[in-house]
Amino acid sequence: MKIFAYVGTSRNETSKTFEVVKKLVNQIELNSKSQVKYEIYHPENTSIINCTGCLGCFQGRNSPLDKKDDMEMLKKKMLAANVVILGSPVFLHQITGTVKTIIDRTSYWTHLFKLTGKVGLSVSTSSTNGNEHVDYYLDKFQMHQGIYTIPPLSLQMDVLNQNEIEEMIEESAAEIVDAYKNLKKKNPTLKQERSFQAFKKIQSELERRTSESRYWIDNGLVDFESFQEFRNAMIEGHDVKKQEICI
Repeated sequence: MKIFAYVGTSRNETSKTFEVVKKLVNQIELNSKSQVKYEIYHPENTSIINCTGCLGCFQGRNSPLDKKDDMEMLKKKMLAANVVILGSPVFLHQITGTVKTIIDRTSYWTHLFKLTGKVGLSVSTSSTNGNEHVDYYLDKFQMHQGIYTIPPLSLQMDVLNQNEIEEMIEESAAEIVDAYKNLKKKNPTLKQERSFQAFKKIQSELERRTSESRYWIDNGLVDFESFQEFRNAMIEGHDVKKQEICI
């Protein structure tokens, strides 16, 4: 199992969010009873430039920023992972700016379902409240990437005692391991199925081919009857590298 984790906090490895994510991946390793490789990234060990909104990535061009920062590396790590974990403290009932930048720089993947076949989890930490807004946003982002998401690990650090926190971490770790081992048996969400069908219809009926429609057609995405069928094929190693729109 390969785990990619990004914790978007300027406190980096001294933050409560990082501490929670580190405990989580360690517990996953204990539960899986097999080899687990994980990497936890944060603002101190990566450099990510804010998205400029040029829309190049939506038009089949790699972002000009990818050669100037670590985003290209992070995208490759996400694509190679089996499990994707995004962690953020609650900042005024929202995610932090660094997590938003990660989302902005990979937003075009939501048109391509690039992370289909992976298991995902969002981690939010607050003093007392606001987690539900962060949980909803991160879960929605991962879902539209094609990820099978388990319920967010949502922690109010000044409300919960340490035993409760540890129990919640253990429960999330167990759910991740179960989803990883039994992903083909898990049902995708209705929103994922509807989104897949909508994009399939759009991309297959376009009179003028775009980079996105070529990706869908050349890689055979339009040939799958359902998102679940496509996801199972991805789990089995379906090749989607024949026509890469960009990383």
